[in-house]
Amino acid sequence: MSASSYSILHSDSFAANERGVLSQEQRSWLKKMGNQSLLRAVFLTIAFGMTGCFLLVPIFLSRPQGDVTIFLLFIVIAISSLLTGGFVMSTVLQREIPLQAVWESRNPSLRQGQGSLVFDKNRYALQDSLRTYPLPASATNSGLKPGGVYRFYSLEQSGLVLSAQEVFAPNPAQTRNAVQEALCRANRFSPEELESNKAEEISLSQRKKLLPQLLGGLAIGAFLLFILLALSPELSAIDDQESLRDILIPIVLFGFFLLVGGIVFARALLDALEQSPHIAEGKCRREKRITGGKNRRVEYFYVLDTLKLRVNENGYNALIDDLSYRVYYLPRTKILLSIEPLSQSLSPDPLGAYNA
Repeated sequence: MSASSYSILHSDSFAANERGVLSQEQRSWLKKMGNQSLLRAVFLTIAFGMTGCFLLVPIFLSRPQGDVTIFLLFIVIAISSLLTGGFVMSTVLQREIPLQAVWESRNPSLRQGQGSLVFDKNRYALQDSLRTYPLPASATNSGLKPGGVYRFYSLEQSGLVLSAQEVFAPNPAQTRNAVQEALCRANRFSPEELESNKAEEISLSQRKKLLPQLLGGLAIGAFLLFILLALSPELSAIDDQESLRDILIPIVLFGFFLLVGGIVFARALLDALEQSPHIAEGKCRREKRITGGKNRRVEYFYVLDTLKLRVNENGYNALIDDLSYRVYYLPRTKILLSIEPLSQSLSPDPLGAYNA
């Protein structure tokens, strides 16, 4: 088993934790996460420190040589930037794994608990009568299901869950209700809107989700038409082929962006005129796509056969993979309106895994 992936329900890891130690897979995974966390910490701290110092360069150059004030200001800004970088670093890393867990794993103290899976603070976690125990962000539900009771081991201070074992199998009705509640909260639709979609209706608040695309398409078209009208006197004065060739590429670009804006607007308008949502059923899984290189952007999707619907990060975290769902959506813009788990899909599934 690789360092980047291990099963939270793996019996060997649970047996090792029962003896009060970490398994080799757990140590390897935590070490890898710790190295990644350290690299991010160094990068963010240096980046904020350099930014703060860079902002002082114009002031430094404008002051007389030997001025002590600018030197003291330089030190204050540099320290403030480093502290800000450290704060941002810890906030960002907490989304992946509790920062305390990285250091705690060097000399671990394990805690045994028994509880159930809940959707807490926009991600799944285990909860007993005392506290909530986080799962790494990349693990989502880790193969566990709401409605079941699990015995688990976690790190004492950070509470990070390392292994779990099923005590009582999930109750299908409880699982369905808990997953439905998580999906409603994460994807920002109400139970009433779901019932409306079941009745083949689209609520007014759901139609408002089209406003950004409607207004965006209009804004692109209006802006380009305004520029075109402003330049129309100069364009009409052109009477030779050489001048016409000079402006041909800008005109083509203007036409292309005008077409794009028109398509965006038309698709959103046609969806706004839909009387009922489109419906799809089947096994649904999550997909994450990272684009953009240095300025990277993370996009989240629900994938059902050939259908791919963009969702937010919370919606991505709320879905339990490989269950059967019914989704309600708009056909052209592929906007998710609501989603519900189907009761026949709530049977035991394979063991889940952490994926770094």
